[in-house]
Amino acid sequence: MSTNITKNHRLALKLGWKNIIDVNGSLLGMPPNGTSNSRGQALIPNWTGDNAAALLLMCENYAIPAEKFRMLIVNKALERLNFNSQN
Repeated sequence: MSTNITKNHRLALKLGWKNIIDVNGSLLGMPPNGTSNSRGQALIPNWTGDNAAALLLMCENYAIPAEKFRMLIVNKALERLNFNSQN
């Protein structure tokens, strides 16, 4: 397993996921709340390799308003665009 997959696997276990399997570099498992419409399996997000997935995880588990982070991300992107257009 690659480093990101290993980290995601450990994190998923800590968050309550069960029956985790690696399918060609993607992790599948049963989420903590179960899944009634997907035969007990769901794709585990790539929390360690995808900023959007990590942001959602932080917002869900730390009660951080997503809108606040969304605005920070937009502002940073605009700063970079302005910087790049001036050079």
